Amino acid sequence: MIIDKDIYDKVCEITITGYNPLIETDKEVLLSGNSIMSMLEELIWEVDSQKEKVEDLEQDIEDNYRPLSRSEYTGDRYDDRF
Repeated sequence: MIIDKDIYDKVCEITITGYNPLIETDKEVLLSGNSIMSMLEELIWEVDSQKEKVEDLEQDIEDNYRPLSRSEYTGDRYDDRF
């Protein structure tokens, strides 16, 4: 399968993997079906990994967030009156 060189380079950067192109020019890359399958699997793994990180961060925020009073920002209890 022939794909755009920029897309190929971006996928290689994201997955930190080279996919042994059969033919590579300045604009296009020819890859085997197995290489394309590997690219897709690794991209799916990367998406799942990023989703998990976002979910962990959202859970951390939900578990640990508490609103701060104005005095906690300024250090002056007088500010809590406003």
